[in-house]
Amino acid sequence: MPVDLSTELQKFFDVAPGCWGCKDENSSFLYANEAYGRLIGLSSHLDVIGRSDYDMPGRTV
Repeated sequence: MPVDLSTELQKFFDVAPGCWGCKDENSSFLYANEAYGRLIGLSSHLDVIGRSDYDMPGRTV
């Protein structure tokens, strides 16, 4: 069952400088900010949710 990230933590990631994201205990993304989404080449930073590094278009592995 996916864990929901709190709105407060999402806001922190959104305003923090640089590329940020967080994962669950299975290494699936719970959230990432827009800078991270752009860095790995996604059209929306929300597309990371539920995916692992192996599912990303970039070479983050």
